[in-house]
Amino acid sequence: MLTAAGTSVPQVENLFDALCSCLELASNQHLFLKAEGIELMLLALKEGRYASRGSLKALAAALSANGANCERFVDIRGFKTLFPLLGGGPPPPPPFAKSRGEREAAQRAHDEHVLSIVATLFHHLTDERRQRLLGKFAEEELAKLTRLLGIRGAYEARVAAAEAAANAELDEEEAAGGGADDNDDERPSAEDRIYMARVDGGLHTLHLAETVVGYLAASRVKQLRGAVLHGLYAQGRSLHDVHASIDEYRKVGGSARERSDKARERAFGAMGSEVEALLKKYAPAAAEAAAMGDGAAQGADAAAGGAAEP
Repeated sequence: MLTAAGTSVPQVENLFDALCSCLELASNQHLFLKAEGIELMLLALKEGRYASRGSLKALAAALSANGANCERFVDIRGFKTLFPLLGGGPPPPPPFAKSRGEREAAQRAHDEHVLSIVATLFHHLTDERRQRLLGKFAEEELAKLTRLLGIRGAYEARVAAAEAAANAELDEEEAAGGGADDNDDERPSAEDRIYMARVDGGLHTLHLAETVVGYLAASRVKQLRGAVLHGLYAQGRSLHDVHASIDEYRKVGGSARERSDKARERAFGAMGSEVEALLKKYAPAAAEAAAMGDGAAQGADAAAGGAAEP
């Protein structure tokens, strides 16, 4: 099958996969920056054609664990191209990709790459560039923050459904007497099977969304912090849930190179400390309200959502 440019779809995909593999090396990321590869990927994204999918993936790889590339992305007005993609759909698929599964896979890849870029920018940007990043979530009456929380809620539901299905399957096997046999040593443990089901359900994308939400809550921008807390409350969740998810991501998420990225770890540490301070700040009020009854506890949670201070 050919793209509009007459190139085969597998050839395009293989090209971008090879490029992303090359960009795992910091030296190649530097060469990519010098060759204006970031500008080229942004141009491809603006065209909105099939190759835009690979461009988004390559852009995420080019920025990963690389502060200089993140700064370049901001300086060439990459926000203007990136943020309309947040919560949006991927570029049109090739004519043969019409099944529901293919469309869902494309959407999940799109969400993952967009959120990966945003999270990476939060890891590495400082000073005026970071303020510009925060400003994107505050503009247009918090439209982008609303979309982010919507993505977070959707992937949380998908991961929960995948986990429930895995647990149900394990229960059925145990009830049928298949929970243990002579090949147990060769089979994944129940814990591993549940974790892999969560991964297949979109756990990595959920972790990325939670990470961005955590950075916004820790930003000390009253408008953003209050909107995050209220938005989580509306979803039946709290900052405790976000903090737990981020903690899990720091332990097992990301590539080995990302986990060894000192700037990422510093940013994670600062964000975690700020979130923990928020949790301690609101814990006494929540405990007092809980002692008074469920209704009072819900009121305290709502009050906490609006009590954020700069």
